Amino acid sequence: MAGRKGKIVEGVTTVSTAGTAVQLTSTDYRASGITIKGARANTNAIYVGDSTIDNSSGKVFPDQSLTFSFNPSHDISAIYVDADTNGNKVEWWAVI
Repeated sequence: MAGRKGKIVEGVTTVSTAGTAVQLTSTDYRASGITIKGARANTNAIYVGDSTIDNSSGKVFPDQSLTFSFNPSHDISAIYVDADTNGNKVEWWAVI
């Protein structure tokens, strides 16, 4: 990641099967911050956490977002999402 400090990367992660944690990204991005937003078209909540995520973790409703700052930088491939409804998505933007 040398020489890329301050670059913004983005992605969309889909939870195909509700109740099954999905890794936000498989790429090892060392991020200083990230915003995760529930897609506007979602029909229910998305949950944000680690690989053991469930519906008691950080809840994000459609068109709402969570923002995290990390010091030192954090590997965002350790972040997982889950959903109440099959096919719901999160959009995310990270500063690497």
